[in-house]
Order: sequence, then structure tokens, then C-alpha cells
Amino acid sequence: MFSKEERKKIHEEFWQGLKKRMNKHTNVNGKRVNWLRYPIRMKEMYVRMAADNHSATFSIEFQSTDNGILALLWEQMIELKNVLELEMGNDGEWMDETYNLAGQPICAIRWHLNEVNMYRLSDAPTIYAFYEAKLLAFDRFYEEYKEVLLALMK
Repeated sequence: MFSKEERKKIHEEFWQGLKKRMNKHTNVNGKRVNWLRYPIRMKEMYVRMAADNHSATFSIEFQSTDNGILALLWEQMIELKNVLELEMGNDGEWMDETYNLAGQPICAIRWHLNEVNMYRLSDAPTIYAFYEAKLLAFDRFYEEYKEVLLALMK
């Protein structure tokens, strides 16, 4: 396998490759965006991307220390489910009760691309295309419905 330093270098090159690919895009409003750290204006919502030697995952996660806020956000997302799935694809996995890496309870919607390996150079274009499609679709959804979601936090 790879040494720790080799894995780190591969990870850096992989994510830099995605960043370079996404730099050709602006958001729906024509603004430049740091696509790897999508600018969501609410601290309870996160866009996450993960890849390993088996799969790639794109997820929208909701996390709050206030269970009432978490429930409210999740309820709103359920109401927007048809719209989100129309934009993102209806193969999302909706999890109203799961945990992040720190063991904290979260709600998440995940899309998976299986049988790809980020350590295999030939798989990078397939993974990048997956992330590109999901990021652009999420941007269209978020720009349309962000005010609805932000209003819940007031």
C-alpha cells in the first residue's frame, strides 16, 4: 500500500484536481465559489465530500446541539424532498438519525458512487464528474431555497 506521506500527497492532488475542475464554474448567480467549502450561511448545514478506495460520497448534513432545530431543519428538508431529488437525483439516502465521525447525532442525505478508488488515477475523472454534477445541482437547489432554510434559524 501507500505510506502515510504518499497517501497525504495523493489526497492533496486529488482534491486540488477537483478544485481545478470546479474553478471553471460560477454559481447560479454568476459568482465565483470555493466549491470544496461550499458557502452555506447557516452553521447547522454542511456539504461534505469523501472518497476512499471503494467509493465516493456527496452528502448534505445537518447538525445542531439543539434537537428542536435539528428536527425543524429535517422536517423542512422532507418537505423539499421532491424538489431536491428532482435536482440532485432520487438515489439519495435519507438518514434522519445517524452520527458523524465525532459520534454526534446528525441528519444526512447522501449520494454514493460505488466501485471507484480515489487512489486509482483512472477513476479520478469519474469521481470528479460525480462531484461536479452534485455540487452544481446542490447550488441550484440551495440558491432557490436558502431563504426558506435561513428563515428557520431566525
